[in-house]
Amino acid sequence: MATKTKFDLNVSDLKAEAQRGLHAGVGAADLALETVREYVSEAQKKAQKRFEAAQKDAQKALATAQKSVKDFEFQPKALRSQATTVVTSRVDELSKDAKARRTAIEKRVSDLQNDAQKFVTVNVETATGTFDKLAKRGEKVVKRIRKETSATVDPGPVKKSTGTTTTAKKAPAKKAPAKKATAKKAPAKKATAAK
Repeated sequence: MATKTKFDLNVSDLKAEAQRGLHAGVGAADLALETVREYVSEAQKKAQKRFEAAQKDAQKALATAQKSVKDFEFQPKALRSQATTVVTSRVDELSKDAKARRTAIEKRVSDLQNDAQKFVTVNVETATGTFDKLAKRGEKVVKRIRKETSATVDPGPVKKSTGTTTTAKKAPAKKAPAKKATAKKAPAKKATAAK
């Protein structure tokens, strides 16, 4: 069963609650406005300080430039001598730099030539040594082969046993068995008659 709830509504309480909500909204807006004002004020102060610092820097730069201009002579003879001095000093610097670079390059080329000569000498010595070793080895092999072939070819003096001279015959060379090649027959192509 549903029970009925009785609402006691008092007009003065409603008015007070409505005013309280309105006052809360106005307070929030006032707080936001105050916060924005503080941020704007701080930003203006910072901007003012930056502007003053930049202005001081500009004044210092202007004073320095004015002093430089006062120290500089605008007479043609003075300008010519100053220009000549600057150009001459720069040319001297470039000449010294070029000489130093040339010396360094010549030294490097000399080092490379020495390295190349050492490399060639070492390789020639190695090649010569290897060639000599191979020549000696080849000579030994040739001597060994000559001894082996002379022993088989020349058996020495022939002794008479029955009064007839016998001569040594060379042993026939062994022949490798010949392989028979099998021929494959190609399948016959059928000729198609043209219609």
